[in-house]
Amino acid sequence: MKKILKIVGIIFLILILTIVSIPFLFKNTIKEKIMEKVNESVNAQVSFTDFSLSIFKNFPNATVELGGLKVINNAPFEGDTLAYVGNFQAKVNLKDILFKKDNEPYRLLGFSIADAVVNIRMNSEGKGNFDIVKDTSETPDNEEPNNLSFDLKEYSIENLRFTFKDDTSKMSVVLDSLYHKGKGNFAEQILDLETTTVTKVSFASDGTAFLRNNVVSLDAILGIDLNQQKYTLKNNTLKLNNLELNFNGFVQLLDDGQLYDLSFKTPKTTFKNFLDLIPTAYTKSIEGVQTTGEFTIDGKIAGKYTSTSIPKLDIQMLSNNASFKYPSLPKSVRNIDIDIKIGNDTEKMEDTYVNINRFSFTIDQDAFSVKALLRNLTENMLVNADLRGTINLENVQKAYPVKMDLDLKGILKADITTAFDMASVEKKAYERIKNSGKASLEKFVYSGAGFLQPFHIEKAGLSFNNSKIELTEFSAKTGKTDFNIKGILENFYGFTLRNEVIKGNFSLASNHIDVGDFMQTDTPSETSKQEDRAEKTKSATSGNTSIKIPAFLDCTLDAKAKSVLYDNLTLNNVSGKLIVKDEKVSLQNLQTDIFGGKTAVTGNVSTRGDTPTFAVDLDMTRLNVMESFSQIEMLKKIMPIAKVVEGFFSSKINVTGKLTSELTPDINSISGNISASLLDSHVKQASPLVSALDAQFNQLNLSKLNLKDLKASITFENGRVVVKPFTIKWNNSTINVAGTHGFDQSMDYKLTFNVPAKMLGQDASSLLAKLTVTEQQKLGDIPVNVNLGGNFAKPQVSTDIKQVVNNLALQVAKAQANQLTDKVMDKVTNEVTNKITEKIGGDAMNKATDAIGKLIGGNKTSANPTDSTKTQQQAPKDQTKKAVNSLLDGLFKKKENTQEQKK
Repeated sequence: MKKILKIVGIIFLILILTIVSIPFLFKNTIKEKIMEKVNESVNAQVSFTDFSLSIFKNFPNATVELGGLKVINNAPFEGDTLAYVGNFQAKVNLKDILFKKDNEPYRLLGFSIADAVVNIRMNSEGKGNFDIVKDTSETPDNEEPNNLSFDLKEYSIENLRFTFKDDTSKMSVVLDSLYHKGKGNFAEQILDLETTTVTKVSFASDGTAFLRNNVVSLDAILGIDLNQQKYTLKNNTLKLNNLELNFNGFVQLLDDGQLYDLSFKTPKTTFKNFLDLIPTAYTKSIEGVQTTGEFTIDGKIAGKYTSTSIPKLDIQMLSNNASFKYPSLPKSVRNIDIDIKIGNDTEKMEDTYVNINRFSFTIDQDAFSVKALLRNLTENMLVNADLRGTINLENVQKAYPVKMDLDLKGILKADITTAFDMASVEKKAYERIKNSGKASLEKFVYSGAGFLQPFHIEKAGLSFNNSKIELTEFSAKTGKTDFNIKGILENFYGFTLRNEVIKGNFSLASNHIDVGDFMQTDTPSETSKQEDRAEKTKSATSGNTSIKIPAFLDCTLDAKAKSVLYDNLTLNNVSGKLIVKDEKVSLQNLQTDIFGGKTAVTGNVSTRGDTPTFAVDLDMTRLNVMESFSQIEMLKKIMPIAKVVEGFFSSKINVTGKLTSELTPDINSISGNISASLLDSHVKQASPLVSALDAQFNQLNLSKLNLKDLKASITFENGRVVVKPFTIKWNNSTINVAGTHGFDQSMDYKLTFNVPAKMLGQDASSLLAKLTVTEQQKLGDIPVNVNLGGNFAKPQVSTDIKQVVNNLALQVAKAQANQLTDKVMDKVTNEVTNKITEKIGGDAMNKATDAIGKLIGGNKTSANPTDSTKTQQQAPKDQTKKAVNSLLDGLFKKKENTQEQKK
């Protein structure tokens, strides 16, 4: 007995080890078989990242699991992802793995797909990217082409995104977040399949969205005939959002497409059906809503869907004299009439039409109705529409719980008839567009993102006349800003229907414009209406605000405004032309009065891209210097010293750079040049720089420096200002200026003061006192070099005035020496002349005078002009005296000797 138990235990252990080892023994074999079969079957690039085989999950069946499965198309859709499956599990018979013969198929008992994406696309040539199965027409007769048998009992799909796009019809269908499961016996050729499906459906055609994330659910029993590929809808309930529909009929797969014979209708007829159509994202729960009247949907779809045809359509939505009222809202919507048909009578895609024969309603006392016919939907859509009635925008939210991030008020009136085709809109063939009627908006108030304060439209009017749409009036106000606009609108339909730019020519008149009122917040303003202007201004300067030029505008604006407040600057009598295009405003001859003068502006401002930019030319005429250079931040940085100057100036400025989010210049980014001339200007008040210079040249009285007719040119870039050399004339002196400074107020200037010697200080005055007036005048202006460093608040001044005074002392000493020599010469000459005249007279006197002159002149020339000591000053006198005495002695002795010889 023990031996038997031992044998049984060994056999049981072997079985367990066999079961455990099977996944490892056959894993590579199965993987190779899968890849071999796939490569033989499809014309695409197939890969997967994970593979596993388990016999425990669904024992006694085996489970094959793939992860990261990708199917990438080859040409003509090369590189497109046809499918991606995050996780795929297949349940197969374990005996097929262990004992299947070569001519027997693998039996698929069930599968599950999770986190998958499928993209189906039909190109303009009618080819589909899903057609990847290789042609098996050449398969040998002795080879079994089908090595897989569907013996499904159940399956599931979790979180699938399915996309279908048709390039020809420009139609797209998206099934997002699809969850589907089914249960049935696919081993039978005829079976009933129990299914549950939930997904979000989006449908668009030619750029127009008809459904957007509408929740659709379907619980249905499908009668399946695999022999005929026919699927019949039995017991079923389809929900579109909360609207229920029951279907009857079938769908059959054909070689060239599908055959449809379906009908559907609403099981209930109450008007709540209509509210159920609206996605919950756009409304509140309809629980408790009171309704009257009926709403029904009745539809038929019959015919073949192929590459060239679609089934016939006859879908009708009807309601008559219905109403609804939300219990939490004060107003109701009454007199609702709906008559809409979606049809196709020819099985041609282009003949599909939408006929809104009637859509009307009344809120309070205001009635509005729409009638329209849309034809040729997939090609050149034809539109005929009539809009008539009045809507009080404030009452809309009082009657219907619209979820809006903005607060709208105003009275909209319309009486418009229009007829056009989309080709005319695309080609801008406005002469083929027929319009008539008018529309108006009165007492409109908008509160929300984009404006710091409510935007009021007192009255606006549009007149429609064929292709011409005229803005007859537009009177608006926001904050302290008011304006009136009139003009012509172009491309109105391209703007409203195809998201194109709106064009036009307008004139604007305003009493006052505050640019800050147009600050655009990135998120809806959280500032309460009770906050004061200071709080709003503070909010406007935060990082969450910006001014953006709308990308949809392409227009010309002739503007006039009595005053404009921009960056704390008040501009008066503003006029000029603004051209708005491509998120850029071009300014043409924009003129304004500011700081007592006039300024003309030409250039552009662009908010395209992440950082706004500007490039402008300014022509300023007779502006107040002190006001301009103390209030305009850019000028303050470029020439900070000018704020202490009183008077007027004219200037031409060329500047480019980046702008802040508030459209003010980013000072560190600007570059350009300025040429300016001062008119009747002088230094009004002391500044550290003027005071520092005045201390060096106190007799110049620089604190009252007159700058009349001064002209200067500067350039600036990378935060540095270069001042080209210029000259100031003041108080019988000239000052040459050149150098550079930074926007950080640092300085590096070199000045040359050409001043009379008497203005060099006390030491210089003492020296000059030793000279005659004539000799002082001969000295002329003395140049003094000045270096300016530091910054404008704490300037560092250095001069060479000590060296200049030393040089002056030498000049004075030389002048004194010359003066002394001249005096001595005159005295000696007189004495010699007298003596010679007394003793020898005549020619001898003239000769002696010439000799003395040469001698003294020679001594004068050889005298040391730079020696200023007392001893040196005495030397010429002694030398001259000795020379004169020697000469006289020689002359007189010579004469005496001659006389003695004659004796």
